[in-house]
Amino acid sequence: MKKKLNYFMSAAVVVLLTSCGGAEESNENQENDVAEETGPTFEESCATDNDVFVQIEKYGHNFDSTFTYKDKIEIVRSEWSQKDDSTATLSLYNYDLGAADTATNFKILVEFHSKNGQVLQAADYGYNDYDSDFWARVNIISPLGTVWFNWSMGMPKQGYVKLNYLDKENACGEFTLEVDKPTSNTIGHVVLKGPFKTL
Repeated sequence: MKKKLNYFMSAAVVVLLTSCGGAEESNENQENDVAEETGPTFEESCATDNDVFVQIEKYGHNFDSTFTYKDKIEIVRSEWSQKDDSTATLSLYNYDLGAADTATNFKILVEFHSKNGQVLQAADYGYNDYDSDFWARVNIISPLGTVWFNWSMGMPKQGYVKLNYLDKENACGEFTLEVDKPTSNTIGHVVLKGPFKTL
């Protein structure tokens, strides 16, 4: 009888220890799942500061073709808005709200789009690349008018906007856009390059 009692007590201790260990393992799995769902933060993914270069030369499509700009711009204000899981808008400004109009007050306006069941995500968004799952429309807007990255057959593609990170409030990435045909004032030489992030 004593042997049986010792056996049952030993079995109970083993079951108790096993279930405790199992609970601990379950808690660890839950913590890992939470970490995976959370992922990297905006601060972790977007450590690079804004360093945006703009060039506008020989561009005269609804714009002053004598205007020339070729320099970096300091981003002082930003707006990021997600309409739904496949459309978002980014606005970057080098002037404060209410500042006096000057020819070099630039607003960089970017629309991000996804389709074919894809949601917005970190990816390369080709300029007006409607055949792709991810595409972007980009303008440089100033008091003189709106600049587009126009294109004609035989030219290299305009480029893309890379999104490295996005959430409901912030985004970051890099511009790689250029068209160069100064003999056509509807195209001119227009460049937008460098890393960006919301402020």
